Amino acid sequence: MSDVLYLLLTVAFFAICALLVGLLDRSPDQ
Repeated sequence: MSDVLYLLLTVAFFAICALLVGLLDRSPDQ
């Protein structure tokens, strides 16, 4: 298969994780 496609999927996965962590960290801790 294409290594570039695998790389893009990995980058997208970490990007989504970072976004979720940022949103959770931004929300006030109750």
